[in-house]
Amino acid sequence: MFGIDSLWRELKKHYLVERFYTFALSQGIFLDKDFVFSSFRMVNISQNMESESNPCLN
Repeated sequence: MFGIDSLWRELKKHYLVERFYTFALSQGIFLDKDFVFSSFRMVNISQNMESESNPCLN
């Protein structure tokens, strides 16, 4: 189950991805929102798997 700290980290990550997306749009760079957010999820999943396999990263 998610604790408050891990939930807060996830919200901050989501906020940063949203800011990146809106900044790109403001610069005239058109990105597929679904692609940006799904890429973020894939990076997040791979980071979680890496930290679980390497206890030194925790």
